[in-house]
Amino acid sequence: MTERIRLGLRRSGHRTPSKRMIIIVEGISEKMYFERFRTPESPVAVRIHLSKDRTAEGMVDKCLSLIERSGLDTGVDEVITVFDVDQNTVEDIEKAVKVCSKHNVTIYISNPSFEFWLLLHFEDDKTTYIQEDLEKRLEKHIKTAYVKAEGINRHITDENIKQAVIRSKNLLDDGDPMKCKNTTPSTCLHTLVERLIKQAGKR
Repeated sequence: MTERIRLGLRRSGHRTPSKRMIIIVEGISEKMYFERFRTPESPVAVRIHLSKDRTAEGMVDKCLSLIERSGLDTGVDEVITVFDVDQNTVEDIEKAVKVCSKHNVTIYISNPSFEFWLLLHFEDDKTTYIQEDLEKRLEKHIKTAYVKAEGINRHITDENIKQAVIRSKNLLDDGDPMKCKNTTPSTCLHTLVERLIKQAGKR
């Protein structure tokens, strides 16, 4: 069964059509995190959707299918996919980056996982953790169990986000996914989040 995604219609008759930014993510924590940047004041309509297939190939296929079925104009609209290194091989990520570059889809990855990006909100740690350890580190900061379905936004302030961006830049300034896949730990998400902050009108 084909998964349906509601994108919302761009109004006709406008001189400058509204831009849509579609972000395809692999987990509920990511979805809930990025939802915080959706504001009525933003000139960009941000939509965040989960992918059932969480592999790099599956995430990219989701993006390409979305562009084809929904008539997105990648010259105006933007399609983004966010996924983790730890579920994919180096070859998988390299292939995904090449395919996306041909179709104007932007990739943002975290190595080893999105939870490392979350940890940067609370500490400047360059230790390479396995997933279980990352979650335990997060729990020390939020003072409760890290449950993905419940999200983490209520524990994160705007100042936490600013610190995460600074710490992430120190690890991988340009946010290049090809560098990120070879740099553990690191993440490209500071480049996306900086843009979302600006669009949402937050400083």
